[in-house]
Amino acid sequence: MNFATTQFIYVLALYGVIVLIPFLVLCYAPLKSMSGWKMNLGVRVKGHSKEILPTLSSFAVLYGCLCLLSEVPFSKLTNWQYILSFPLIVLAHDAYFYWTHYLMHKSKFLYRFHKQHHTSSDATPVDVLAFHPVEAFVHFIFFVIYPMIIPTELSVMQFMFVWMLVCNSAGHLPYEFYPKFLYDFPVIRQFNAATHHQMHHKYYTSNFSIYYNWWDRWMGTNHKDYFETFRKVKASQLTSELPPSFTLPSVKEVTIDVVQVPFSRGAHETTNTQSL
Repeated sequence: MNFATTQFIYVLALYGVIVLIPFLVLCYAPLKSMSGWKMNLGVRVKGHSKEILPTLSSFAVLYGCLCLLSEVPFSKLTNWQYILSFPLIVLAHDAYFYWTHYLMHKSKFLYRFHKQHHTSSDATPVDVLAFHPVEAFVHFIFFVIYPMIIPTELSVMQFMFVWMLVCNSAGHLPYEFYPKFLYDFPVIRQFNAATHHQMHHKYYTSNFSIYYNWWDRWMGTNHKDYFETFRKVKASQLTSELPPSFTLPSVKEVTIDVVQVPFSRGAHETTNTQSL
C-alpha cells in the first residue's frame, strides 16, 4: 500500500477507538448509571444520522490531504529536536485552530461552510469530523503545511492525530469527566474541559479554542459563565452520587437556554455572552 492509504487506515483505526467507541458506549446507548453525569446543555436535532455524509466527505478530503502529504519529505531530528517537536506541533495547531475557527464564525462567507458542524447544540463525538468539505480542507491542510515549514518526523504527525482526536472526542462528549479540583490550579485550568466546547455549540459566539484556554482569554472570547457553568455541572454530578439526605451547598445558578438566532454582522449573537 502507498503512504496515503497506510496513514488513512491508521486514522480510521484511531477514529474507531477514540471516537466511535465512546460515542456508542456513552451517547448512543448510554448507561443508566451515567444519566446523572450528562450535562444537558443543548438539544439533539434529528438523531445522529445527519453526521454520516459530512463525516464521509471529511474522510475523502483527509485522504486527498494525505496524498499531498506523501509528497512532503520528513526530516530526521536529533533527540532534543524530536522531544520538543511534540509540544511545538500541539501549540501550533492550537493557534491555527483558534484563528481559523474564529474566522469561520466571524465571516459570513466562511460560516456557510462551518454551519454544518452546528446542526445540533448537543454535541457528541460523531460531530468531531462532521464538516463541510471546505471546512474539512481548512482543518486537514494544516498537516500538509506544517512539515513544509517545521522539520518534522512522521511519528510526530501520527501523535498529533491521536492528540487531536482524543481532545476533540472528549470535548464533544455531553459528559464532564474533568475533575473539579483540577480547575483550582492556575496551570492545569488552562486545559479546556468538555463544558467549554459544549457551551460553544450552545452559544456560537464564544469558546473558540480547542486544547488550551489562553487564546480565548487573550482575545476575550471565553463565555462569561464558562467557569461557573463548569462548577455547576460538577456540583450536579456530585449530587447524583450522594444519598437523598445529603444537602449540597448552593451554587450560583447559571441559566443555559437553547438559543436559535439569525446570523448577524459576521457572527451569531446571543444574550448570554461577552462582547467580542
